[in-house]
Amino acid sequence: PLPLPLSPKMIHSDTFKDEIASAPLPSYKITKLLPHHQEQSQLQFAPRAIKLNSWSFALDTHEQKDVFVVGHMDGAFECFNYEDFANVEQISRVDRHDGNAIQDIHFLASNRGTVSSDSSGSILFYDLEKDKTRLKIKDAHDGNTSVHKVLELEEDHIFASGDENGIVKIWDTRLKGCIRTIDEHADEITGLMYNEDSGALYVSSADGSVSHVEIARRDTSVDKAKKLSKKKRKFAPPPQGPTSSQSHAADNASGKSKLYLSSEYRAKLYDISKPSMKKNYTSVVDMLQGSAIICGITSGYIDVYNYGMLYHSARGVRLEAEPIEHLLFLKENIFCAISAKGSLNAFTLTKDKQQFEVDLAQHIGEHEEGVTSCALDSEGKFVITVGNDQYVRFFDTRDVFGLSISHEEEDVADEEEKRDDEADRTGDAEELHPANNESSMVHHTNLATTETRSEFSTKSASSRKRANYLEPTVHKKKKKRK
Repeated sequence: PLPLPLSPKMIHSDTFKDEIASAPLPSYKITKLLPHHQEQSQLQFAPRAIKLNSWSFALDTHEQKDVFVVGHMDGAFECFNYEDFANVEQISRVDRHDGNAIQDIHFLASNRGTVSSDSSGSILFYDLEKDKTRLKIKDAHDGNTSVHKVLELEEDHIFASGDENGIVKIWDTRLKGCIRTIDEHADEITGLMYNEDSGALYVSSADGSVSHVEIARRDTSVDKAKKLSKKKRKFAPPPQGPTSSQSHAADNASGKSKLYLSSEYRAKLYDISKPSMKKNYTSVVDMLQGSAIICGITSGYIDVYNYGMLYHSARGVRLEAEPIEHLLFLKENIFCAISAKGSLNAFTLTKDKQQFEVDLAQHIGEHEEGVTSCALDSEGKFVITVGNDQYVRFFDTRDVFGLSISHEEEDVADEEEKRDDEADRTGDAEELHPANNESSMVHHTNLATTETRSEFSTKSASSRKRANYLEPTVHKKKKKRK
C-alpha cells in the first residue's frame, strides 16, 4: 500500500509512470504470474544457490535441523542454516586443519559436533556447541597419507577412515587409537557406507573391489564396556622366534611389556570381491534394507551385488553415458546417480528372486561443471550438492516419491479457508435451523479427514501408518453421532 493517497494528476503524470515501471514487483505477484511447472516449485519451495568463497570437496547435512556443513580446500569448514529459504545464513566458521584441504566431513550422531579428515592425514573431532577441538589425530595414516573418507560407526566413538593407498582403519576415540587395520585394497578408498541394523561396513576402492567389514561388540555387558572405556588393558606381545618365550619373560620382569588397545567392539573382514583393473569404483550404497549393494563405476555402469555374495560376479547395469561420480541413497528402493557433468537422476532398484532390475524414475536436475560432494537433507526434501563452480545447490526430490508438495500445500491452504468459511456459515445456520446440525457435523468430518490425509501424505512411512490408524476412528465417531 502507498503511504499517501494520490491525486489523478499524480497518477497520470509521466514521472509516476516511470517510477511504477522501474519498481520491482512483490515476490508473491511474481510467483502467481509464473505457470505451474517444476521451475516454479523450485523457486517457491527450495533455497536459492549459495556462492562460496573457496573450492569445496566435502558436504554433509544435519539429521534434525535444516543445517549443512561444507569443508573447503583452505582447511576451514562452514555451517549454514537454510530454514529460511530467502535468507540462508552462515552459523559458524572453523579453521583447525592448518591450511590442509578437507577431504571429507560428517556430523556426529550426537548432533553436537563434526568429524573431518584432510590431505595431511589428520582427523579432527570438533565440538560445535562448546566451540573447541574434542580430539585431533595427526598422521592417522602413516607417512602423512591423505585420508579421503571418514565415517562414524557406533556410539559416537567408533569410526572408520580410508586413505589414498587403500588402507582402512577402525578407531576408538575413547582409547585415542586404532583398533583394527584392513589393507585388502590396492588403490584409494572411494566410499564408506555403514548399515546400523546389520553392523556392516561397506568399503569401495578404485581398484574395482568392494569389501564387507563386520562391526560387532565383543561382550554385551554394559559394566565391562564401562571398564574398558575408562582404562587401557595390558597384553603380552605375540611370540616371535624360538627364544620368544625367554624374551617375553625378560620383558615382563623388566616392566617393558607393550601396551595394546582394547575395545568392546571388534572389526572383522567378512567378505570382499575380486578386484578388476577394468573397473574403477567411485562410491558404494546399500539398498533394499541391506540385501543389495551397488557400486558406481567411471564407465557409467553400476555393479549390483547380493548381500553376503561379494565374491560372485556382479551384474553390471548401464545408467549414464558419462562416468558416475556419486551414488546417494534416497529411499529403500530409490537412489540418485550423479554423473561427471553434474546430471542428477533417480533410479529404482527392484529384486525378483535373485535378479535385480534398475529403472529410471525421474530426472532431478543439473549442477553445471560437476559435483564434488552431495547429501540428502534431514526430511528427504532436497538433495544438496556442492560443485566445481563453488556453488551449493538445492534440488527438490519430493516429486520422486510421488508427492507434488508444491501444489498440495496450496490445496491444503484452500481447504482451510473453505473450512473456516463453511464453519461460519454453518454456525449461523445452526442457530436458525437446528435440524441441520447432523449434516453439518458430517460435512466437517469429511473436511477434517481430507485435511488429515493431505498432511500425512507429506510425512514419513511411520506417520502414514498413524494416519491410517486414525482415519477409522473418525468414521466410527461419525456413525455414533448419526
